[in-house]
Amino acid sequence: MISTSRSRWRGRIAPNARTAAFFAFASAIVGIVSGLLLIAFYAVQAGRPERGDWLGQANDLTGSLFSALIIPVALALGAYPPQPRMRRVTLALGIPALVLLTVVGPLLVFGVLSFTVQTPIAVAAFEGIAAWLFLVSRWQRKAGALPARVARVGEYVGSGVLAGTGFAALGLLLPWQSTPQLIVFGVGAAFAFICSLVGFPIWQLLVGRHFARAARLRSAPPPARGAAYRGRKRRAAGWPPPPLRSKPPATLANPRSSSDWRART
Repeated sequence: MISTSRSRWRGRIAPNARTAAFFAFASAIVGIVSGLLLIAFYAVQAGRPERGDWLGQANDLTGSLFSALIIPVALALGAYPPQPRMRRVTLALGIPALVLLTVVGPLLVFGVLSFTVQTPIAVAAFEGIAAWLFLVSRWQRKAGALPARVARVGEYVGSGVLAGTGFAALGLLLPWQSTPQLIVFGVGAAFAFICSLVGFPIWQLLVGRHFARAARLRSAPPPARGAAYRGRKRRAAGWPPPPLRSKPPATLANPRSSSDWRART
């Protein structure tokens, strides 16, 4: 049986599932493009001023678009099931971090902010997004609002980004510009980068598929009462529970005898 809170979530989020699926798929595609642009920038233009920095600017703009596209998905995930702490975290941590990361990219490209000012702001905002993703995915899994695989991927991605940047921050305790410090910086930053570059698009695609399936099954007509219930896929997408078993016919000689009814059926 599906819990009461999950039933409320299913009935209220289903009308917005198609929109959330669109933004989840779109953000995944833009995130992949942004990551490829960042790799191309460091491979081709980093440290070579004569080649320009248009790849870096394109990465900044696509990264801001990536953050903006996640906002509708964050609102859909944070609103249901109606848990006050999830809603507070979404409104106080996830949405401001996404908005901040959306704004700082264009400000850097158009020269309003310098790179030394924009970088700490962007890193702090991305850490906020990672913390939001970990917490919301964990609560969604416990509430049964998302399939366990989708929620666990979100937990792994969020915790991986936090662990990588936390490990890199330990390098601040080492002598400045020393070899151990550079190694710690490099290992932590690389781990966080891989988690964000690979993990975020995978999580977004899984979330988008879940919302798309929920919207498709929500719009389909419900099965007739007494029909066979294909439980696993529909239950994972928020489909109503199977119909109750029909009562024994009243025409039996002894309708209270369950064994007599089973023998006749």
